[in-house]
Amino acid sequence: MTLANERPVTVSAPQFLARAAGWAKERRRRRYVAAVKRRLRRYDPPPRLDDEELGRTTPRS
Repeated sequence: MTLANERPVTVSAPQFLARAAGWAKERRRRRYVAAVKRRLRRYDPPPRLDDEELGRTTPRS
């Protein structure tokens, strides 16, 4: 959206392509980092609290 006192910004094609490539690269990197974090969570789940810490007297079956 352009305001009344603003002129639309013109970006050359190489600049536009470079910026789009940069966005794509960043998106790929973020997706990769998220996937690695998911994998780590799956194989190394956060520690569960012990029964004593939860105040349970009967063991979990």
